[in-house]
Amino acid sequence: MDSDAVRKISFTGSTRVGRLLMAQSAKTVKRVSMELGGHAPLIICPDADVPAAAKLAAKFKFMNTGQICGSPSRFFLHEAVANEFTDVFMAEAEKVQMGDPMSAATTMGPMASPAQLDKLERLVSDAVERGATLLLGGTRAREQNKGFFFAPTVLENVTDDAEIMSEEPFGPVASLTTYSDLGDAITRANSTQYGLAAYAFTRSEVVARRLSAELQSGMVGINNFLLSHYEAPFSGVKHSGVGIEGGQMVINEYLTFKTTHAEFEVPAA
Repeated sequence: MDSDAVRKISFTGSTRVGRLLMAQSAKTVKRVSMELGGHAPLIICPDADVPAAAKLAAKFKFMNTGQICGSPSRFFLHEAVANEFTDVFMAEAEKVQMGDPMSAATTMGPMASPAQLDKLERLVSDAVERGATLLLGGTRAREQNKGFFFAPTVLENVTDDAEIMSEEPFGPVASLTTYSDLGDAITRANSTQYGLAAYAFTRSEVVARRLSAELQSGMVGINNFLLSHYEAPFSGVKHSGVGIEGGQMVINEYLTFKTTHAEFEVPAA
């Protein structure tokens, strides 16, 4: 970081470490591009295919133990379909098989570190103290004697002031809450410092366009969670990143543009 020979830093990781690297890069005026933390909202609209949305959401929530920067974390369910979504989502969560990641029977492995276990227990405990209902999990997996396993966890009626609604859990914890007005849901979805990914399920093209325009996120998935494509930029806004990865334009992050104005006859004074 102190070397003038290094002119560019590209980093993927936590917002905390990203801030440290940005501060260090200032000493030698390095350029940076950073893909940092996320705390993705998922908005389920009343016209959505609720069972399909719930099954797909469970798959992506618990994929890689929730340790994916774009993993859905805050679930905003329209009150008309909240119960249906929760029932299907719970059924899928209960099917998760924890164990050895090398085993074909395993669908969810351990967390990366013991510090993550402590963090998740703290966030779940705080949410319950503030009025959330613990529907599933919430603790280290008791059936696993070794490893950093945290049980698939579902919280219902999570209040907006719960720490888990503003702090990225980066683990297998789904925080469910309800809404009645789409504008309110969008405002609440935008209320964190993060802005990497956001998701919504709706059959309405008009609603989809509104969500795409108003969600403060570098990427928005409508009726899908597949945001990473070689052809498209992968980027965040707010505290979720600087610059982009992926897509044709990513090369500009590594180029310096120069202007040369040449005259081959000296102009008359």
